Amino acid sequence: MVIIIIVQALYAVRLWRLTRISKGSFKGKIVPWIVTLLVIAALAICIAVSKLIYTIDYFTPTDLIKCAVFCALITPSVVDVLIVASLCSTLAKLRTGFEKTDSVLKSLMLYIINTGVLTSICPLAAIALYAAYPRNLILNFQ
Repeated sequence: MVIIIIVQALYAVRLWRLTRISKGSFKGKIVPWIVTLLVIAALAICIAVSKLIYTIDYFTPTDLIKCAVFCALITPSVVDVLIVASLCSTLAKLRTGFEKTDSVLKSLMLYIINTGVLTSICPLAAIALYAAYPRNLILNFQ
């Protein structure tokens, strides 16, 4: 979970730099703040879930553990989708009308979408497996 948060923080820094380059409206400047706050919230959830899991004496899925695991797995997916959407919209605003520049921006947007989908698949698969088999250790593939 720590690696996911570090990578998302790096993407948030990229988003801050891109929004500084683009001449967007005030509404476009709010998105990096939201992404940064969600990354900080993901860090807090990561710390809380780690503390909860390591302080349990036995392995019995209770409602609290189930809720904590779902929150820990859903948060990175939501943050990834928001980062992908905001990076793509920011890059779309940077189009110049020149064919070569626009094709580079289009390639960057496709790369961002593909990596965002790829990084969202693992937590979503873990959520599906945990929902299907809550009393099993299938979740340990991550």
